[in-house]
Amino acid sequence: PYFGGRIRLKGFRDARPPAQQIPPVFEFQAHVATLGIHFFRSLGGDALVAEHGSWNRSVPVGRQVVRVRFQG
Repeated sequence: PYFGGRIRLKGFRDARPPAQQIPPVFEFQAHVATLGIHFFRSLGGDALVAEHGSWNRSVPVGRQVVRVRFQG
């Protein structure tokens, strides 16, 4: 019933999920695609993610490197 993390599909806005849903731990912004991911021991196992951004939005997004922190 969900699309894009916590955003419900139009046909499921009033529907009740059949079971407990687990939301994503990390979400990327819409119109962003990951180009690569690398885990670094020197960063405590965290990852750096290279993003390809949008080209056709009034406010561009993406085109950046994001650090994704992990626990444990």
